[in-house]
Amino acid sequence: MPDTADKPNVSVDASTFPRSIQWSSRAVLHNLTSADIRLSKEEIVELRPMLWNDLCSEYDAQPFSRQLDKLGHKYSPDFLLYSKILKIG
Repeated sequence: MPDTADKPNVSVDASTFPRSIQWSSRAVLHNLTSADIRLSKEEIVELRPMLWNDLCSEYDAQPFSRQLDKLGHKYSPDFLLYSKILKIG
C-alpha cells in the first residue's frame, strides 16, 4: 500500500474560482484623468508599488501559461484547472 501521509488529498472545485474574462485596461480606463483620482499624494505614493505589482502579475500570467503549454509536460488535474483560469483568451 503506498504511503500517502505526506501527500495531501486536495481536490479543487472549479466553482470556487472566479471566472476569467478578457478585458482591456485601456477600454475600461480610457476616460480616467488625474482629476478623477481623489487620493492624496501620500496615498498615491503608498499604493503605487501594490498597483504596479498587480499590473505586472496579471500580465505575467498569460506568457507563463503559454510557456507551460509549449513544454508539453503532464500536470495534475488541479494544476490544469488553475492554469486554465490564468489563461485569458
